[in-house]
Amino acid sequence: MATVSLEIVRSEGVRQTTTSNRKTELALIPDYVSSAVGRRGEIVDIFVVEVKAPDRNQSSDDYFKLGEEMKRMTTRLENLGLRNAKVCGLLVDGWNCTGYTMFLRNEAVYAFVEIGSFQLIKHQNQLCLLKNAVEILQTIKLTILETAKLVQDNDLELWKSNLVRESYTPGYE
Repeated sequence: MATVSLEIVRSEGVRQTTTSNRKTELALIPDYVSSAVGRRGEIVDIFVVEVKAPDRNQSSDDYFKLGEEMKRMTTRLENLGLRNAKVCGLLVDGWNCTGYTMFLRNEAVYAFVEIGSFQLIKHQNQLCLLKNAVEILQTIKLTILETAKLVQDNDLELWKSNLVRESYTPGYE
């Protein structure tokens, strides 16, 4: 059985990083992330959650942030040699939740597919909303467990050979 660990990241959503060129850039940090652990202890992100409180500013760009995080996760899986792997994301926008999956359809063509959406329960008379929520969350669970199994079953010692594509020639200064 695949081991899936949940790592909670608490932050303002943005972190500063310094690249090799000494430039400071902003990196997105997810609200929650779930990672699969490979045979050799490699940690690979496979599920991400972005949350916006019901009373928060409505002009938030969490949808785009979620897409960028999922693209980064998909690219990393592909670079590790896992060509058919899918990652999932959940956008919690107030009381509305939407599940997404992303996979690489062709080289540099990412499929960002909505699994479905559901409402969170505000009152006990809304228990009928649970059926849709459970179905969508079960689909997400099965997808990330399938990806976690791929991570665990594959030999991820392909780091150096697959990190740079053949069509890419780095410029040396």
